[in-house]
Amino acid sequence: MRRAALLGLALAALTVAGVALAQSGSVEEGRIGPEKSLVSSGRQLQPYGKLTALGNYPAGGALTPNGRFLWTLSAGRGPNDIRIVEVNPEAGCKQGKPGRKCRIKRRERVGRVVQVIPMPGVNGGITMGGDGRTAYVSGTPESSAEGQETADDVPGKDGDVVHLFRFDPKRGTARRTGLIDVPPPPGAPIPQAFPLPGLQAPGTPPPQSFPPTETETRAWPRDIAISPDGRTLLAALNLADSAAVVDTETGDIRYVDTGNYPYGAAITPDGKLGLVSSETDAYVSVIDLAGATEVKRIQVGPHLAHPEGIAIDPAGRRAYVAVAHQDLVAVIDLDKLEVERTLSVERPEGIGTQPVHVSVTPDGCDLLVSDSGEDAIAVFSLPRANGKTCRERVGAKATRKAKARRRRAAARKRARRLQRARPRVPAFTGSADRVLQHEGRKGVDYAENEAEERAEIYGEAAEERAEAAKERRPVRRRPEAFALTGRVPVASYPVAAYATPRRGKLVWITAEGLGTGPNTYAAGEPIPPRDQGSSVGGAADRFQFKYLPTQVVGRSGVGNYPTKPKLAKLTPRASQQIRPINGQEPPPGTPISAPGPGQKIEHVFYIVRENRTYDQILGDDSRGDGDPNLTLFGEDVTPNAHALAQRFPLLDHVFANSEASIDGHFWTSAAAVSDYVNKNWHQNYAGRKRPYDFGVYSVTWPSQRFLFDQAEKQGISYFNYGEAIAGTVPLNDKDRTPEETAEVARKFAKSDLGP
Repeated sequence: MRRAALLGLALAALTVAGVALAQSGSVEEGRIGPEKSLVSSGRQLQPYGKLTALGNYPAGGALTPNGRFLWTLSAGRGPNDIRIVEVNPEAGCKQGKPGRKCRIKRRERVGRVVQVIPMPGVNGGITMGGDGRTAYVSGTPESSAEGQETADDVPGKDGDVVHLFRFDPKRGTARRTGLIDVPPPPGAPIPQAFPLPGLQAPGTPPPQSFPPTETETRAWPRDIAISPDGRTLLAALNLADSAAVVDTETGDIRYVDTGNYPYGAAITPDGKLGLVSSETDAYVSVIDLAGATEVKRIQVGPHLAHPEGIAIDPAGRRAYVAVAHQDLVAVIDLDKLEVERTLSVERPEGIGTQPVHVSVTPDGCDLLVSDSGEDAIAVFSLPRANGKTCRERVGAKATRKAKARRRRAAARKRARRLQRARPRVPAFTGSADRVLQHEGRKGVDYAENEAEERAEIYGEAAEERAEAAKERRPVRRRPEAFALTGRVPVASYPVAAYATPRRGKLVWITAEGLGTGPNTYAAGEPIPPRDQGSSVGGAADRFQFKYLPTQVVGRSGVGNYPTKPKLAKLTPRASQQIRPINGQEPPPGTPISAPGPGQKIEHVFYIVRENRTYDQILGDDSRGDGDPNLTLFGEDVTPNAHALAQRFPLLDHVFANSEASIDGHFWTSAAAVSDYVNKNWHQNYAGRKRPYDFGVYSVTWPSQRFLFDQAEKQGISYFNYGEAIAGTVPLNDKDRTPEETAEVARKFAKSDLGP
């Protein structure tokens, strides 16, 4: 089972705070895992909809235009693939009892994986063609990890391509139809390198010697978009600081310079303009696709704000940009080409919801925002052309009643046309119960109120009075434009959400699913060849574990699109699941208190042991939930660690938030990991030629920076012995401002990282 890396054996603030977690409750009570929907942070997930297990760390996906199938892209450290999930099976069942079995089978098909397509490498970029049959998928290089090779006939193994597929809109299955090569443009920078003064294109600067990097340029197409006629493809080239405008018929490519690390891509419905977001420069490049020129830059956030996914409403009036490090969505007026407003998804606790993807429902009524940091989908109401929002959805039952009323009204009008004389209008003397019973015997849905029932039974004049009263009241209240109408709880780390046509279904994709749990091999389970990424690769069989990065399984969910009452119930659930369920009061006599005269702690020693588990060191302590058979460094080897565990809490049920060393460094030094790091370290670890730029280069920094930055702000003295993944190394960086470079220099001076 994943264990904390003993981050705080001598960190008083952390160890004392964890006293209540050690030795509390039963052993089973303290464990986590997907089967419990309990993640390592202690958060109990309550995802909405029918769940489907996906591949290793899906980083994106798309819904087919007919809303029947969801494409998900497994982009983790393990094998990469496309998994196609059935969302909305074709109707055709009979009404009533004769169609019951058919409807049951139809419901069972929801969420089933209809096809798995092995891929050399994907990163989450995908778009669907307007013809309803073509899919385009961004391709990365094949992994160098043993056992992850695709078949010889699978194209695109070198990456920097867009894969083309043709799919059956009814069955959902797809086949490969070709590749579009998208190489880096001439003069593209080597990843991580800072352009040297006086160096002319097409030359490139020499690579840095640390962190390890490549000496060749890469395009790395991330988000892609296709024009309505299918003639023009727009690709954000994340490692080439440019966008590619591709003629899909000839393959000709024209490049447009953008900001650094372009990510999102979108094309307006008229096919004239393209939009590309820049993660570090935080602006959106507006591109004239006919001329392949940048016509404007629209700033959507401050430096290093990380604008990512872009969506455009069906009418082409507005574009929406997820600004990950600001917890907001920037709304761009496409007529004026300027930011019209921003929509906040920030929680009262502060920055951290991290929106990474946006989509507009096909009817243009709602905006869906995938907040990776809070495991929820935020729903905003949008104005239509007349400035009004759509009427609130009231559910299938109310819709059936409305349709029944319209059918009855149409039938009465036909009957009246056949009558020569107007019927007498009797007084209404029956009770409401008798009226409802009468309608029930007829097998017709009830009207919404007694007056409408009276009208349906007692004639045209009463009906006209009821209809006039109905016109004087709104049938359904319209929400305010751009209002946050609620949040939908989903699984861990959502990366995309969509609505099917007419807002019939809500579908979502999460990268980390229900978290990870025990990674031991079951008794008798064959142990595969050692994974070169694992720190126990050369150890005996009894010390072998499933390599955690390959065990991160995503989840998708399918549910009815939430009505207003349903969304009102889901929103508190989304708020509930962001708080750990195992929090407890501190024990009596704790030395930790609020800053002030009563503060007893003077110094904190923060000791980090990388690639060490609880069982490896403290598995021999009989008080805890450990396995002595896994102990490598027992009390005879680590007497100080054992003495501290006796004096302070044992922390046997405190788990690491990370799956590998690199994201563990960020959890250790910042208590947060940026979306850039989350999506790219898997590709780097897999040997897919993604550069190792984590922690040192500012594009990788989390929104609130690092522990040492907070210490600087608060005037707390510190010295750093050895932590380099914390913005503490002053290498050349094309994205750092002079002020940020000075901050790095100050932290570097308070460390032993120098010569």
